[in-house]
Amino acid sequence: MGLSFLDKTLGILGDFSLSNVNVVYSGLHSHVGIINHIADGFSWTLLRCIHEDQKFHSAQRFALKAECNSKLAIALTIMEECFQSMVDPRTGIDMLPHLLYNWSSEFSRLNFHGFYSVVLEKDDVLISVASIRVHGSAVAEMPLIATCSNYRRKGMCRRLMAAIEEAIT
Repeated sequence: MGLSFLDKTLGILGDFSLSNVNVVYSGLHSHVGIINHIADGFSWTLLRCIHEDQKFHSAQRFALKAECNSKLAIALTIMEECFQSMVDPRTGIDMLPHLLYNWSSEFSRLNFHGFYSVVLEKDDVLISVASIRVHGSAVAEMPLIATCSNYRRKGMCRRLMAAIEEAIT
């Protein structure tokens, strides 16, 4: 069996230096929007909000931005269905959109720049979503994972977790 994209990106890292952070970032970033097919007609996709307001260099880049950002909007509705608002008490900011749209902040408690979202789909229907952040070659965090109410208690989070674990091991 071949190496996963995270194996290729993370497995070559020895120490966790700034240059290695850039390798991890570029490795993950290059796989944003790529559909990964798994068993039983399901697929998973790594998503990240594309914030750039500059001119698009290609129709392909424009399509990627539209695809990622529209899937993230649906993912946000799933997260909001599953979790109460997580409002920062100092600023009044709801952190769920900031997390899913990987917004930066000067406040470390509100800086979600390093986060990605992973979605599970079947037949173009978004079923589950997880937020992840990779810290070097040995540590990753997943603070939130949610499933649309129509698909709960059918093993969808387990299926998404298995896909993520396979990708990072």
